Amino acid sequence: MFRHSIRALVVGLCTLTAASQTATAMTLTPTDQHQAADPAARALRPQTLSDLATGMKGEAFAYASYSLFVTEADRQAHPAVGKLFRSTAHTELNEHLREAANLTGTVGSDAANLRQAINGETYEHQVMYRGFADQARKDGDPEAAKLFTEIAAPPCGARTGRTRAPTTSRSSSPS
Repeated sequence: MFRHSIRALVVGLCTLTAASQTATAMTLTPTDQHQAADPAARALRPQTLSDLATGMKGEAFAYASYSLFVTEADRQAHPAVGKLFRSTAHTELNEHLREAANLTGTVGSDAANLRQAINGETYEHQVMYRGFADQARKDGDPEAAKLFTEIAAPPCGARTGRTRAPTTSRSSSPS
């Protein structure tokens, strides 16, 4: 369920945006993936932009990894180790990644950010993870194939066109 929460969020935001009266005012002009909308980023040379993109991927991966390490350190009751990883993860995200993202113009308007998120999630769902699953099956790695297939699966109910409302233990009557 959690794996689909970001995709569901993006789809929900798109639906809200499309339904709003201002949706037509938020038209986007397609831009090349390597050409940022920020004028400062356009002044950067292509190799520098590529290096910044590679660096941002590394910083994002480090942030995610260190965040997982925090969870493990906490689980093993090593608060000093958890604190070290937490601090390092914070630096990776809020300094290194943020500064590179600012240089490249990664974050744009809400409409541009939604379009970028939709395109990325669509690619992951329809192309990337399906291809990974096929390759893992060919390679004889069923656990990886199962994981990739699960990640590539449409959100809850999308295959049948029906959606399920979340179940809660709370009463629906007003308090």
